[in-house]
Amino acid sequence: MFNLTSSSLHRLINEHYRTAVYRLNDDLLSMIFFVISGPVDRLDHSLKSAILLSHICRRWRSLALSLARLWNTVHWRPGGRQHVEAALAALDRSRNAPLAVQIQLSRIPRSDDTLLSDLNDGHALLRAVLTPQHLRRMTDFSLSVSQPFWDDELLQPFFHPGRLAMPALRQLSLYFWMQETRTDLDVNIDCSDLKELHVVGLRTREPGIMVGPSTTRVALGCGDLKLTDVVSVLQHGSGLQSFEIGTILGHFTTIIHDIDPNNINFCAGRIAGTVANLRNFSVHELWSPGDFATLQDVISTSTIRCCCVAQSYDPIAEEAWVRFLDMPSLGDVVELRLSGSRGEEIEFIAAKHNRTRELYCDKATAFACLPLALDSHPAILSTLEALTLDIVKWTEYMDIVEARGARMPLLQRVHLIIHQYYVDKFGLEDEMEDYLGAPIDMPRLESVVFDIGRSTPPSVNLTIRFLAISIQLLRCMTRGNARWGVAFVGGEEAKAVFASRCEEIAKSVPEEEQTTLHVVAAAWPPFILGTDRDAEDA
Repeated sequence: MFNLTSSSLHRLINEHYRTAVYRLNDDLLSMIFFVISGPVDRLDHSLKSAILLSHICRRWRSLALSLARLWNTVHWRPGGRQHVEAALAALDRSRNAPLAVQIQLSRIPRSDDTLLSDLNDGHALLRAVLTPQHLRRMTDFSLSVSQPFWDDELLQPFFHPGRLAMPALRQLSLYFWMQETRTDLDVNIDCSDLKELHVVGLRTREPGIMVGPSTTRVALGCGDLKLTDVVSVLQHGSGLQSFEIGTILGHFTTIIHDIDPNNINFCAGRIAGTVANLRNFSVHELWSPGDFATLQDVISTSTIRCCCVAQSYDPIAEEAWVRFLDMPSLGDVVELRLSGSRGEEIEFIAAKHNRTRELYCDKATAFACLPLALDSHPAILSTLEALTLDIVKWTEYMDIVEARGARMPLLQRVHLIIHQYYVDKFGLEDEMEDYLGAPIDMPRLESVVFDIGRSTPPSVNLTIRFLAISIQLLRCMTRGNARWGVAFVGGEEAKAVFASRCEEIAKSVPEEEQTTLHVVAAAWPPFILGTDRDAEDA
């Protein structure tokens, strides 16, 4: 996509009459206009270029205004670049062309005056959009509404018992961010075979009739979701690739079991083909462990390529989460990623077809589920080839491994994250302890990456923790010269401070009192700074 700036606009005006562009016929010039503005069927299509093109000269303005598809995309958000006047003008100029609309009424206002202005502008635009002449030609519609912008009367067309007719719609995204779930409202829109359907924050009435063979992505969440609607979506959306239930850190979703027990197997059989073809199935913030079991009555996650659970912390639900992810169905797990200083995210990656299982928990730690996951699929530690984890979780992870045989026989690569910023943010430095258990057998370990981040360098205490762990890892690296299998990544300033920390620790005691830790501390700075190979070459 080409971007016009003010300087390029003035240059075009000055050179316009002296160039061959002026002699192009309208058909060729129209094609150029569309190329400059970008794809006309995408929500990220920009009106900025169309507006600038219309300001070059009378001929260009007349031509630009005659091209309805040049104006058929409307973006608006409080404080955004597209003013409400331009958005309203685009609605008129696009005439009967297919229309894509994206309105975001969810920005936190900076002042009461800003809120009032945003309310008036946003409501005026949405009111103009929700007229039959625009609804019948709308192909893409995205609306996000938060509490300050909510207006029952304005939004009533979405919830009217008579379905809101949008016959040309191909993609629908509705996000309602309310302080409390509105149980009295159901999104009720007359459309079919959508390419994508996203309704989060409110219930959707009969979502199954809104999808079809062309549908690839569906997200439904918050409040009550009937199991019959889940089945209906999977039955009608035979080409579905991604299905998401609930929303991260939003209101909880409750799965209503409204299928007769005698019909469970029949319903599961009707959707088995769609489920088997799903690439991604994500479940966020379900109300109780029973909701997971309800979904599993009709959906077998064993055949799904990528499956994710994201929840607020609930200690009684850990077994339900792990059972839902069905770890044994992964087969040989070759990579384990433990992300976050608190262990907020765990990801298991299998050897074949990029199959994954992921558990994310923001409010506490998903790490508590790791023993359950490993016990449900004991072969994981035997097949693991790559491991990523935060230094804060090193000792806790090693204790888990020790309790399960103290072996990772195929482990080849370790990526250790040492980010002081998150350690400080969550006050975790005092919680870290040395690993004092039996040595962990890692006979094939050949590569270790220490990631120190780009901003806040590790403190002295965190550096000491790194040194103790690096000794454990170096003792396991038996292939060739172990030091060549070690790399340090991060910002140059952070590396420099980190190297100086190691030097300080190495010199903190007399030579006759130095331990292995001090010797390693003295050896690391050239490797941290990347000067070790230079010295070797010299």
